Amino acid sequence: MTASPRPCPAQVPDSSAALRLARFFAAGCLGQALAALVRAGVVREMARDRPSVDELAHRTGTDPATLSRFLRAGEAAGVFVEDPPHHFALSDTGELLAEGPGSLGGLLELANTAPVLAAWSAAEHTLRTGESAFAAVHGSSVFDHLAQAPTLAGAVGRAMGASVAAELVPASVDLPSARHVVDVGAGGARLLTALLAAQPHLVGTLVGVPTAAREQVAEELRRSGVRSRCRLPDGEVLPQDGDVYLLCHVLPCLDDEDAVSLLRSLVPVLREGARLLVIGFVPSARDRTPVIPALDVWMAAMCGGRQRTEHEYSALLDRAGLLLHARHGVRPDTECVLEVVRR
Repeated sequence: MTASPRPCPAQVPDSSAALRLARFFAAGCLGQALAALVRAGVVREMARDRPSVDELAHRTGTDPATLSRFLRAGEAAGVFVEDPPHHFALSDTGELLAEGPGSLGGLLELANTAPVLAAWSAAEHTLRTGESAFAAVHGSSVFDHLAQAPTLAGAVGRAMGASVAAELVPASVDLPSARHVVDVGAGGARLLTALLAAQPHLVGTLVGVPTAAREQVAEELRRSGVRSRCRLPDGEVLPQDGDVYLLCHVLPCLDDEDAVSLLRSLVPVLREGARLLVIGFVPSARDRTPVIPALDVWMAAMCGGRQRTEHEYSALLDRAGLLLHARHGVRPDTECVLEVVRR
């Protein structure tokens, strides 16, 4: 009997390499599972106390057996902790899903909404053309879609909760000398609400809030006790009397031409002493964390935009007649503030 030939090394799967690839599949599944738990209110209830699975299912209107499976998937990833049996709590990682400053729950929810998932299914369109897959699938840009889609607009607003800009801006810029702060292209009210609450002398204006999100934004301002100090005008006309103008995670949503166009529209209102703060990730050309390239691909597929280095931002600003005056924050894996003035 002739023995079967042994496969050459190239034919033998590398189990460690296969496991690394399998983790990408698992991460996608887990992301959707966690987003479902956020939307169903499960994470909110877990942040309050540590109920049993049955009690948690009763509170949230979910199926107990399936809820247990979802929670165990999260436990395997270190998001939840089971203690005692059949009682799950948020781990240190899981606490980042709960509502509040720095929450990543809204970002995870946004990434797993139906319109975004449909766009991701057409990512090959972006790969081949360099154009937005979202626009190809839905027939309109993300921004036009937001104006008529309250669910997606709300998810965008909640996703902004992941930003630490509310802590970063006061630590970087002398706000006591300012009076009027204008948030341009605001996806929500969280940043300006936090600034107004912490700085009682400030008044604010939110420009560019999607129509579908206006009532939700106004209610957030009321709950925070700052509605009387914040204007919420129709349209996108920029106030002329701002001391500080904010662009928080806006420019990465735009291609270079649209980004320059937006920046040029700000030049006339940046009178002497006024400043523009561009807030977002600004990776170095060489030292990019794994998150930044993933966000770069996300921006390409969703908006046709991109993440940019400091050099690339400087080039955009120069084309618009602006000057990068200072950079606050130096770590590539966290947000930073680019302080911009007229040239």
